[in-house]
Amino acid sequence: MLLIDGARQTGKTYLAEKIFGTESFARVHKFDFREDRALHKYFNAGLAPEQLIKNLELHRGQDISLGADLIFLDQVGEWSLIKPNIFKLFFFDVGILGNLLEITYREQLAQSMAFKGFIAENFVQSELIAQGALQTYSWSERNSEIEFIHKSKEGDIIPIEVKSGKRTRAKSLAVYREKYAPGATSNLSALPVGATWRKNFFGVL
Repeated sequence: MLLIDGARQTGKTYLAEKIFGTESFARVHKFDFREDRALHKYFNAGLAPEQLIKNLELHRGQDISLGADLIFLDQVGEWSLIKPNIFKLFFFDVGILGNLLEITYREQLAQSMAFKGFIAENFVQSELIAQGALQTYSWSERNSEIEFIHKSKEGDIIPIEVKSGKRTRAKSLAVYREKYAPGATSNLSALPVGATWRKNFFGVL
């Protein structure tokens, strides 16, 4: 998944559809959330990939090949659920993400790096997918937010708070623990593995 962000009327759509799309993919399927309001109901119904692709195929009246075609979602900010909810997009590979952002590995390790938190969350997302998670979820309530809520193979619900630095005070995790009393929690940070975890994370996936 690639997210292109920037000011309006700067050529983002042309770049994605006419240059990147036509040169690198067999077909380009463009879905514009501003021009086609019917798209909103399909995305509001859920983001499970298989069902979403089927709905888009029915809506457009043509097959979509995930291996050969580009699915281009334009004007996503017009989607009605974007504004009242937190909407996070993750890249499938942290190394490629760093390369696209022109950030070196040394810069990623610097505590002052602006994208450090996002890259850390992106890494955890990638690892969860590698462990077999089909979808990932977050949790928020008032001023508290848990980056990931993971369901283990045994059915346990595990809150995962991600800290990109070495400060491990997990206020949101404490709020979640007090309210739901989960059997296991994970506080991931830049500290060595096991330094802050209450239970071995990989042992409960």
